[in-house]
Amino acid sequence: MNLIYVYKKDGTIFSTDAAIVDGSITLPFAEDIEKVELKLERFRVPAGSPGYFLLPNLNYASTPGALIRFRERPATVEEHPASFSVPVFGVTTGTKGVLAVVTQEKYSYTLKIEVANGFYELSAVFTPEALPPVIKLFELEGDDANYSGMARSYRNYQISRGACRPLKERVKENPDLAESAVSTMIRMRMGWKPVPPTVLEQTEENAPPLHVAITFDRAKEILKRCREKGLKHAEFCLVGWNKGGHDGAFPDLFPVEEAFGGEKKLRELLEYSKECDYNVSAHTNLVDSYSFSKRCTPAERLIDPDGTYHLGGQWGGGQSYYLCPKCACEKFAAEDFAALKELGFRGTHYLDVASIKLPDACHSPDHPLSKEGNAFWRTKTMAMAKEVFGAVSSEGPLDFCVEAMDYSLYANFGITIDNPPALCEGIIPFWSLVYHGIVTCNCSYDTVNEMVKDNPDLWLWNLEFGGRPTAYFHSKFRPASDGAAPDLRCSTDEEMESGINALVRRAEEFEKIADLQFEFIEEHEELAPGVVRERYSDGTLITINHSDTPFEGIGAKEYRVERPQK
Repeated sequence: MNLIYVYKKDGTIFSTDAAIVDGSITLPFAEDIEKVELKLERFRVPAGSPGYFLLPNLNYASTPGALIRFRERPATVEEHPASFSVPVFGVTTGTKGVLAVVTQEKYSYTLKIEVANGFYELSAVFTPEALPPVIKLFELEGDDANYSGMARSYRNYQISRGACRPLKERVKENPDLAESAVSTMIRMRMGWKPVPPTVLEQTEENAPPLHVAITFDRAKEILKRCREKGLKHAEFCLVGWNKGGHDGAFPDLFPVEEAFGGEKKLRELLEYSKECDYNVSAHTNLVDSYSFSKRCTPAERLIDPDGTYHLGGQWGGGQSYYLCPKCACEKFAAEDFAALKELGFRGTHYLDVASIKLPDACHSPDHPLSKEGNAFWRTKTMAMAKEVFGAVSSEGPLDFCVEAMDYSLYANFGITIDNPPALCEGIIPFWSLVYHGIVTCNCSYDTVNEMVKDNPDLWLWNLEFGGRPTAYFHSKFRPASDGAAPDLRCSTDEEMESGINALVRRAEEFEKIADLQFEFIEEHEELAPGVVRERYSDGTLITINHSDTPFEGIGAKEYRVERPQK
């Protein structure tokens, strides 16, 4: 039986049948309700059964998907907060399955898994804030009753309702997007103030000194050497080119930071990029703000329920404060994008944070906003950038903005995480199964600069998750992240040459399979421990051997591409 448990604020608890109408369930919502829990009969499975529960992420939005198999285990309860890159959960028992899609109140629920009395049970617990929660159910059978089928079902749902369009269709009208999809992404961090910051509330008088890592002239040398070495397909993004360097004074961008050469040298660089036939875009931010900003006031900040400012992290500009996205869009977006276009920036514009931070409600009496409203205005800002530059990117995989996004810097912030949930077994590239062929990506924070790191698994992970190679000059800018792992540097000609040689080699390897960026990943399966195979929509098979031993002619830490016969 499908049941809804209603928990009222006065302590009363009651249950009612969950009616499925046109494939959807609508949960009750009222001022006196504290939370509601949905328990579906299909999501109660005897231990020892074949199949699994699907979770779209391990335990926060920027982590891979995971499966919970119905093994015999001790009794336990595990909760997963509402921090999912895609708002779905699923179950299969081998030949039949169900995909549940949360279509309303997507940011206000927890998934709870209970193991007790010989059964597994997955329920969704909502604390609705503005609207009745709605869950749409898709029945799956046969070859569709697995996690790949669940991904296909959600992808088809998204496309059919107009939430996104396949990349193959969009590039027909957008040559810059077509070039971006087959290009290596090369980011260059120009400079930054100390992180963690030595001054939290900065002014012109007390702002810490700026560390200069790359000048505009040096960036020009990087473009020149990449072109001379035959790098055909690359797009560049300047990080921290703006006032105060990286995270220096957002949302302020201007004047262009003089320490890197100022506006004159930036214009020379952007003009030169045309000679090289490379697009160069700008990294900007309309989510964070700093007191160092001159055009932003506390009136535009996001307000928490208790009336205080919603704080972000502490970065180069000091203490960051989240902006109300409606204020940010209406006050700053059009002005910024026009100015950046006039400077000569081209290609995939980057809006930091916008797709990696879950939308929060704004409780300002002057500009109140629900979580759904927050998502709407962030997406609108991205769409405005897309209209000006042709393509737009952001940091993470949250799919509320998928209609506007073309590239995700981190489809997963980490491939592995500390303290993973106990019930989850292994990882799956669920986001990529849904969105490869729609949004391009880099697999994770770890796979940035994988071409200069001594870990062959990183390239294999990026390949499995359908990622593009991503290089980052001066990716490290915090003492905590310096560590021993290599980084791309360009302080000397020797450093620059070595790094460019490595990324050119990876780009040449990627070029052989870059056409697959325009295809869906239709199937992902494990053939043996550490060995997976993916089938693309054009029939191409890629088998990836993460293991330390050969597998059917594929060497350890190697892969094989099999193209369909024509």
